[in-house]
Parts: sequence; C-alpha cells; structure tokens
Amino acid sequence: MEAKTKQYVEIRQNRDAQDRPYLTGTRTRVQDLVIDHERFGQSVEEIATGFDHLSLAQVHGALTYFFE
Repeated sequence: MEAKTKQYVEIRQNRDAQDRPYLTGTRTRVQDLVIDHERFGQSVEEIATGFDHLSLAQVHGALTYFFE
C-alpha cells in the first residue's frame, strides 16, 4: 500500500526550510486535508469538492499517508 500512497504525496520544504508532505504536483499540504477531515468532520467527497483541483484518489492517498 505504501508505494501507491507515495505516488500522491511528496516531501518538500516549506518557506521555513522544514520538510512537509504535499500532494504531488500541487501546492496543497497534506496537513490542510487532515484538518478538514479531523477538525471540521468533512468526508473525503466534501474535501475533494472544496479542493476542486484534487481527485478523490489524491484525497484518499493524502489521508492514508497521514494515518499510516
């Protein structure tokens, strides 16, 4: 499962030169999706609708990466 998850998530440095997971090819942090899911109780479908540039697979991949 880890190989499939890694296709959706890449580790890059933020402005403060700290390594952070981002969705591959986007400027969207995994942290942003996790906050929407955990703090605001949004479903994967709701998150994908709010981030209209992301697919359901990308959202699932990001959440899988975080919870592994």
